[in-house]
Amino acid sequence: MLKSITLLCALAQICLSQEFQIHATTLDGEQSFVLGKFHYDTTTTEITTVDSHTDVFPNDLIYCIGMSSSDSSLTQRCFSLLELESPSHYNLVANINDNKIQKMSLVWNGNASSIEPLTLDMAEAPLPPVIPLKKTTKTYADKRKEANDLNVVDDDKKRKEKVDGEEEDDDRNYLQKNWKQLLIGLVIYNVVTSIINPKKEESK
Repeated sequence: MLKSITLLCALAQICLSQEFQIHATTLDGEQSFVLGKFHYDTTTTEITTVDSHTDVFPNDLIYCIGMSSSDSSLTQRCFSLLELESPSHYNLVANINDNKIQKMSLVWNGNASSIEPLTLDMAEAPLPPVIPLKKTTKTYADKRKEANDLNVVDDDKKRKEKVDGEEEDDDRNYLQKNWKQLLIGLVIYNVVTSIINPKKEESK
């Protein structure tokens, strides 16, 4: 009986635990390096290191960081693109939601001695309060004022365009501009001289 209970507990632990491996692959896919093996416990949502052994990989190359597991939910071909440095000083950050790993990332940490796992719970962000928009209605007086303002602006614009047009088109000389005044003066001169001349002839 005790053996059966122990066996059931072991099977339950296996079902509730998930093991996965982190690997770095070159962008051309020709080289792949193991960065470590880890164990994820769905009950405690904790990740522990199973094997911290890291393959020796060339520096100054961009790698595609992925994870593989017998569990398809823990298989991701590439969750980060990084230029890795050896020895490894990184945190393997797992974002947990509903006891499931939703997102993985590899973050540089100079204080880490290897690739150290770190779990974060995804919390819902608070929603901002809804501010209702105030609806403004225009009264008849407001509409009339706006129409008057538009008419005033249009009148000023037309007046300015008219003045500008006159200034641009008025390129006449002095005689052309004031011929009426000159004509009136000439008529007055002729009238005055015609009156004066007969009087001079009579006096002779």
